[in-house]
Amino acid sequence: MAALTPAPHAEALAELIGYLMRAGVEPTRLAIASLATDRGLDNDAVRDLLDRFDRQAAGGAQ
Repeated sequence: MAALTPAPHAEALAELIGYLMRAGVEPTRLAIASLATDRGLDNDAVRDLLDRFDRQAAGGAQ
């Protein structure tokens, strides 16, 4: 998986979730934050990804 850039977050989140699922890992907040940090995203970008993940999990708008 290539290094991610902070934007666009929708694509980054989809990529992270897909990566985790292919690896057999449940896409939790902790797993997403961990992988995003490992891929070089800064704290603000990770926070934005987690906010987007929460909205998706709650069935909200993207």
